[in-house]
Amino acid sequence: MRGESVLCPEQLVTGVSLNGGFAEYTKAPARDVTVIPNEIPFEEAAPLFCAGLTVYTPFNYVNYKPGQTVAVLGVGGLGHLALQFAHAMGARTIAVSRGDDKLQMAKEKLGADEAIDSSTEEWVEKLQQLGGANVILSTANSSKLMGQALHALAPEGTLVLLAVDDKEIIFPSPMDFIGARRRVMGNPSGSIKDMRETLEVAARHSVRPMIETYPLDKAQEALERVRDGKPRFRAVLTMN
Repeated sequence: MRGESVLCPEQLVTGVSLNGGFAEYTKAPARDVTVIPNEIPFEEAAPLFCAGLTVYTPFNYVNYKPGQTVAVLGVGGLGHLALQFAHAMGARTIAVSRGDDKLQMAKEKLGADEAIDSSTEEWVEKLQQLGGANVILSTANSSKLMGQALHALAPEGTLVLLAVDDKEIIFPSPMDFIGARRRVMGNPSGSIKDMRETLEVAARHSVRPMIETYPLDKAQEALERVRDGKPRFRAVLTMN
């Protein structure tokens, strides 16, 4: 009734709880669709409806203010969009990931002001030296990194869990929450209102996913590349 259908415990999701997703046509209630801005090609819009929506929505719920520090944990399918949105929202943007190629890309192409290698550096300590993050968008599939991230928050900072791991997250003592008024929250996706905002911001600030495209009859090939973790960063099926 509040319009937050993404939080409904009985929601039905195409491709998850309902068949479909690779159809050439689909039918949906008018209240659940939105116009794609002319500036965004359809194949680039597709990942914004999932990955883009997921990383943009937290800005509406963490009391973010322009100029604050936003760290993105993981530069992948979610993270490369999170960096662009953070930059577009006026944040001091910090990328935390593994590998020189991703970190260089984060600074040169994705709007990161700083880049920290989580595999070779004491990334939490380095982030603290930079003043800590007001918001950490955790897009890496690592419960270990999620647990460490709490220490990298500034006072009153928020850790937003966006990725999934099958292991438990181990956080430090309660005083690390209490003493600095830190928070942890999750975010599944967003409402249709959030989707419209996501597309508007993406169009205005040229936020674009990095994609590989495949015709519909090559769907199996695309899926196999996704299973092997090869696309950088999203595989998109196109229709005739």
